[in-house]
Amino acid sequence: SAAQKAGLKEGDLITTVAGRPFKNVAGFQTALTEALARREKAFEIEVVRGAARYPSAIKPDYPARDKRVLVITGKDAWPHLDVLKMEIIASGATVEVLPVEAPDAAKLKAATNDPPDLVLLLGLKPDAKLPEGVDALIKAVEKDEGALAAAGNAVPALARALKEVKDLKMTASTEGTAAIGELGAIFTGMDVESDGNLVTTSGRDRKVARKFIRARLGRLGGGEDEETAAKE
Repeated sequence: SAAQKAGLKEGDLITTVAGRPFKNVAGFQTALTEALARREKAFEIEVVRGAARYPSAIKPDYPARDKRVLVITGKDAWPHLDVLKMEIIASGATVEVLPVEAPDAAKLKAATNDPPDLVLLLGLKPDAKLPEGVDALIKAVEKDEGALAAAGNAVPALARALKEVKDLKMTASTEGTAAIGELGAIFTGMDVESDGNLVTTSGRDRKVARKFIRARLGRLGGGEDEETAAKE
């Protein structure tokens, strides 16, 4: 990992990122996200280890560099959106967030005409039906053989928009399980499930959310997700 390459060890305290000092975890996340968003080949950090203070450098891999990710969110706030956004930025991809209700029509049309590399659905109820414009976008991405993903309760909404869902392997939140079965998909009960260009997750906690987005971003960058590599 980039942290290992920088020589970081458990218990190290990072005090500055790219010349920006901070005092808490929120400050660290902001400084790190801003540095990653600039997609620099490397940026300096200052590390405190015991009584010693020394400089080092982070050299990100950016496995999904220049890929475009569109996140569509419903009214039900998904608690791990910040984790997903940070992982997307750290991968080198760009991210834009649109509300499912009354999204920017011009941005939605542009995305439908030129589908992003990944469309991700979050924060929807299991019985939610996607607005016509969002449904058209999902179908455009599917036709373009692009990547689709959904988390938690939003999985059934994505499944309804797909041209063919029968026998697709999917997972979701407990609330979304029945809806997936009714649509003819195969509910696997996994924390993260991949089937072709589709990745779904239960989204039950931050660790699972991070595993989910890394699996999807790894495939965008032409690599394998951890589960696929482990099976082989």
